Amino acid sequence: MNKPIQNLLAILEERSILPTVIDLAPAWQDCFLVGGSVRDWLLDRPLVDFDLATAGNPTTLAKQFAEAVSGRWVSLDETFCQSRVVWRDQETTLWCDFAPLRASKLAGDLAARDFTINAMALDLRDQEFGIADPLGGIGALQDRRLSLCAPDVLSADPLRCLRAVRFAATLGMKPDDELCNGIRKTAPRLADVAGERINSELAKTFSVPDQGKNLALLKQLGIWSNLFGDGLGDCDVSFLQEADRQLSNGQGLGILGEQSLGSGWNRTGVLRLALLLRTNRLSTMVKSMAGRLKWGNSLTQLVGQLCEFKLPGDFLRETQLATTRGRVQACLALGPDFVSCLMMALLLAPETSPDPNAIADFSREAVLHAPQGRLQPLVDGGWIARELGIQPGPELGRLLDELRRGEIDGRIRNRSDGEEFLRRLVVKSD
Repeated sequence: MNKPIQNLLAILEERSILPTVIDLAPAWQDCFLVGGSVRDWLLDRPLVDFDLATAGNPTTLAKQFAEAVSGRWVSLDETFCQSRVVWRDQETTLWCDFAPLRASKLAGDLAARDFTINAMALDLRDQEFGIADPLGGIGALQDRRLSLCAPDVLSADPLRCLRAVRFAATLGMKPDDELCNGIRKTAPRLADVAGERINSELAKTFSVPDQGKNLALLKQLGIWSNLFGDGLGDCDVSFLQEADRQLSNGQGLGILGEQSLGSGWNRTGVLRLALLLRTNRLSTMVKSMAGRLKWGNSLTQLVGQLCEFKLPGDFLRETQLATTRGRVQACLALGPDFVSCLMMALLLAPETSPDPNAIADFSREAVLHAPQGRLQPLVDGGWIARELGIQPGPELGRLLDELRRGEIDGRIRNRSDGEEFLRRLVVKSD
């Protein structure tokens, strides 16, 4: 990983980090690019997220930087003087976090970090010295080894147990023996960590592929059992590989999978979690899990629905016969997040479910024709009252339901069909 530092400097200039930050900072204020920014550059990962550590309070510098790049400044932690600047560079959203050094010197700051792969820095004022790497982070990246910066890292913040699994998942790293032993020892203290923080790490972990390895770590290191009990046991995770293959198919399906569903979870992560619970008969865990992780009602209800969801047997035939309105009606009838329901059906039984491209098409049709999640009736209640003498009440509701059903199964193609259909229904009732 002997990469020319000029490559990183060019990226920082392209993203307006340099020379802007140095021009704005007072002469006494040392500024360092630290942590994940350096790690991701060494791994050739896209750089859109930057971390800066400075001598003293960086708040004034962060606000000035936000103004210089026409960005937005957000306070993250007023007590610890941490803030974020978000801005746009052409079509890319960028953000830069500002925080004071954790010690009086850079070496002390890096020693106080979690893992050696995150304990590297670039001095933005003295760039000629290259990457500062006192704990061997570059070697750890080369070996794909996840190692602690210090023995007390996990006890200082037990959430780092989960963070270790996330890095192993997202970066393809293997925790070393010291880290694994430390996690087993510290995992019981996860009970003391706020649910929101645990949820954030789990959501990030489930958002990446290869969940078989991730779940193996969560089980082997005692993380899952300390969070949710021993329900997983010797559960089967092989199905997740096939699920990831299905999720990667189809034009537009990847975009749908990345959509946020609330509480920090994207759709792909929710599907993987629900599939894990469903396949291993752990659906009863949803409510307790939601309480522990502080989920909102909509996410809790969706995960519960996905754990039990079954695609109606005539859905494929009906959507092939129906008009666009009929297809949208059929999708909306599945629930508020019909896209997740259809993707779950695809994971469970691809041979009897809409293919990935069809799911993407259904989503586009619904956004176009029912942006608020509902369609106006093909024949409105005013016409029914005026022409058929049916006033608002249960009978009107029944007729509108039958009208929707007729659109879904293809019997009704247009308004004229709908009016004639309703007339026959009323005559038949009489």
